[in-house]
Amino acid sequence: MNWIKTTLSKIIETSKSPKKQKEFGYLSAFVIFIILGISIYKNGLVLNQSQIFIGSSLLLILLITFTLKRIFLPFLTLWLLVGELLGFVTSYFIMGIVYFTLFSPISLLLRLFKKEKTYKAAWVLVDRKIDYKKLS
Repeated sequence: MNWIKTTLSKIIETSKSPKKQKEFGYLSAFVIFIILGISIYKNGLVLNQSQIFIGSSLLLILLITFTLKRIFLPFLTLWLLVGELLGFVTSYFIMGIVYFTLFSPISLLLRLFKKEKTYKAAWVLVDRKIDYKKLS
């Protein structure tokens, strides 16, 4: 349970950084800019209600990014927490896939085509004759 405390403290410390808050603001603005671009690509530049809303939210996020970065603190903390959890889960998932798709078939093939006798550990008895006259 100690890793949870260290991870949370690391996330909170990282999210308090003004540089990280600014980067999160840029990321949010970029995502909204992509959404606006998709809307313009699909419908054309008609300036309907949805395009005006997306554009004004883009401007609002850019304004917040340049002036009040601290507003992004709870969202950035949540974003980093989700990222840490996904990284934790997917690392085990990917390593499991690698193990079962790569190493298991190789070990099965080696066992099928192995011509040597399997090694069996056993005690080896050594019979030594010690000449005590040579020792002195």
